[in-house]
Amino acid sequence: MGTSMFEGFPGVRIVLYDISADKTKLSATAIRGRNDAPRGFDASDVRGEIAIDRLSDVEDHFFCPDTSQLPEAWGTAGRPYATFISLPIRSSDEAYGMLTLDSPNIGDLTLRDAEMMETLASAFAFYRAAQARGKHKTVSIAPEKEEQND
Repeated sequence: MGTSMFEGFPGVRIVLYDISADKTKLSATAIRGRNDAPRGFDASDVRGEIAIDRLSDVEDHFFCPDTSQLPEAWGTAGRPYATFISLPIRSSDEAYGMLTLDSPNIGDLTLRDAEMMETLASAFAFYRAAQARGKHKTVSIAPEKEEQND
C-alpha cells in the first residue's frame, strides 16, 4: 500500500460513501486513515437528511473547520473528529455518493484540502457515470502487437 498524502497528520480519515438505490441511505464502502468505523447516513434522521440533501447542493464542497460550531442536530457531538470536509459525488443529473475527509484536530484541514478533494470527487463521479452507462472497461496502454503477414 502506498504512502498517504496525510501521513504527517495522525488521525486523518477519508471515507467514500455510496448512496442506496432508493436514495435514502449513504453507506461507507471505502475507508483509509483512522481506524474507527464511520457512521452511515439515513434520511430518516436530521443528520442523514442534511447529508443526503447536500448531494444536490450547488456547492462543490462543505468545509467545517470546527464541528463545535455546528448545530446540535447535525449529530457531531462526541464524534472522533473536530473538522471535516464533505463532497457530493454526482454527475449533472445523478447522485452516486459522498466523499469525506475528517480529522480530530482543528486546523489539520484547510480550504486547499477541500479543493484537492473536489478533484477526487469529480474523478469518482466520472467513473460512476461511465460505470452506470456500462462503459467500465479497462484500457491498456501497452502497444498492440502487429500481425505478421508472410
